[in-house]
Amino acid sequence: MSNVTQKKSTKNKETSKYNITSYQMTAIIASTIIGVSVLTLPRSSTEKAHQMGWISILFALLISLLGMLVMNKLLVRFPGKTLVDILAELLGSRKKPWVGRVLSMPFSLIYFAYWAWLTGMVLRTFGEVVVTAVLVNTPLEVIVLTMLLLCFSLSYYDVEVVSRVNETLLLLIVIPVIALAVSAYQTAHLDFILPLFSLRHMSGILHSTVTAMTSLFGFEVLMMFNSHLSHDRHMLRAQLIGVLLPGMIYLLIVIAGIMAFGYEELSRQAWPTLELVKTTQVPGLVLERLEAVFLGVWVAAVFTTAGNWFYCANWIMNALISRKKRTWWSSVLLFGTVYLIAMTPRNVEDLFHYWEWIGYAGFATTFLLPLLFLIFAMIRRLDHRQQEGGETDAQAAS
Repeated sequence: MSNVTQKKSTKNKETSKYNITSYQMTAIIASTIIGVSVLTLPRSSTEKAHQMGWISILFALLISLLGMLVMNKLLVRFPGKTLVDILAELLGSRKKPWVGRVLSMPFSLIYFAYWAWLTGMVLRTFGEVVVTAVLVNTPLEVIVLTMLLLCFSLSYYDVEVVSRVNETLLLLIVIPVIALAVSAYQTAHLDFILPLFSLRHMSGILHSTVTAMTSLFGFEVLMMFNSHLSHDRHMLRAQLIGVLLPGMIYLLIVIAGIMAFGYEELSRQAWPTLELVKTTQVPGLVLERLEAVFLGVWVAAVFTTAGNWFYCANWIMNALISRKKRTWWSSVLLFGTVYLIAMTPRNVEDLFHYWEWIGYAGFATTFLLPLLFLIFAMIRRLDHRQQEGGETDAQAAS
C-alpha cells in the first residue's frame, strides 16, 4: 500500500506544473531586456535627437508599458497556455482543432525566427565588444561559440531552473549597473544636456524613440512562460516593474552619457557606455579598472538575454511538433542556426544596420501582433479565466 501511495505522489509531482512567482516574473522580463543595449543606447538615442535623446527613452518606456498592458490582457484570457496553444485556439475551432494548428503555424514560425535572429545578433554584439575591449587576440568565433554553448546548456532545463537563474542574476546585474550609472555623474556637465526640449528636434526624437524601443524588447517572452503563470492580482504589477526597471536604468545611463561627453562625441563612439565607465572613478580609488567589473556584470546580462530568447525559440520549436520535453536535435538545429546568424554581419557597421531591421521586426512581434491577437480574442469572446464558482474574472468584477 505504501508503495502504491509513493508511486502516486511521485506521479503527481512529475505532472504538476511549476508556477512562476511574481518576483521571478519581474526577473525574467528585466533580465531579458537588460542586455547589449546598455553599451550602445547612448549613441543610438542621441544620433538623431541630439542632447534630447533621453526624451526618446521616456517615450519608448511609456509605449513599452502600454504594450505590456495589452499583452497582459491577452494572456490572462488564456491561462496555462503558451503562444502556440493560444494561436491554435484563436484560429481554430473545437470541432476541427487541426485547422488552428495549421493556420497558426506561420505566426509561430515568425516568433521562432525573430527570437533566433535576436539571439544571433546579441551574441555577435557580445563577441565584438569582448574582442575589442578585452580579448583582442581571441578569434571572434570562439567568443560567440562560448556564450552560445551556455545558452545551449540552459535550453535542456525546465522552466523552474530558468526562473531561478534569472531571479538569482537579476540583483547581480541591476545593483552594480545602477551604482556605475550614478557614479558616472561625477564628470557630468549640465550645459551638455541643455536645452531640455525643442520642437525643432521633434522629428529626431520620434526617430530615436523607434530606435530606443529596440532596447526595451524582451517582455514578449511572456507568451511562452504564460503556461506557468498564476495570473493573480500581483502579476500585472510584477510585469510592469519588469519593464520599468530596465527603462529607468537606460534613462540614467543615457543622461549620464550626454552630460559626460555631449551628443557630438557620443555619436562617434561605438560603445559609449564602456567609455563612460572608463572615465568614472570610485571614491577612495578602491577600483582602478572599473570597466573590468562592468564587463563582468554585462556578461551576466548578455547571458540572461540571449539564454531566455534561445530557450523560447527552442521551446516554440518543440511545441510545434507537439513535444512536451525538449529534444536534443532541436537544440542542436537551433544552435547551428543561431551561429550562422551571428556570423552573418561582415563588420560592426553591418551589425548596427541589422539592429535597425530588428527594431521594425520587434515592433510587429511585440506590439502589433499581440494587439491583433487580443482584438481577435475579444471578437470571438475567448476568455478562460475561471474562479472557483465557475464565473470569469470579468463577471466577478462586475
